[in-house]
Amino acid sequence: MPYALDNMTIEQVNDAIARAREYADSKGVPLTLERLAATLGVTRETLSEYVKEYSSTHNEGAEALKRAAAECTASVMEHGMVRGNSPIMPIFYLKNNAGYRDRVEQETTHRVTFTGMDNLQD
Repeated sequence: MPYALDNMTIEQVNDAIARAREYADSKGVPLTLERLAATLGVTRETLSEYVKEYSSTHNEGAEALKRAAAECTASVMEHGMVRGNSPIMPIFYLKNNAGYRDRVEQETTHRVTFTGMDNLQD
């Protein structure tokens, strides 16, 4: 599947990553996949698909974007832990963009009931 990102040089990719970082720093917000994608001129979905598809190749641009995507996850998590007023947005972001899920622990209790006469001798 051809991507618009395929035509970008490593310099263009690195420049876009740097501009996304600068924007986040200037606004005091975490670096996000959405900001990175907007800086690259693509959608978040396109960026995510590109990184996933090329994650096992040695494409310099894909490797740089993979590292930047990991940085986005760390940035959102750290921002939510130290600076965020509400944990809702980082939780939403991490669940929808970084593969985090609620862990459901379910305790199962079985009850056995015998009916009828007790045939056991006392």
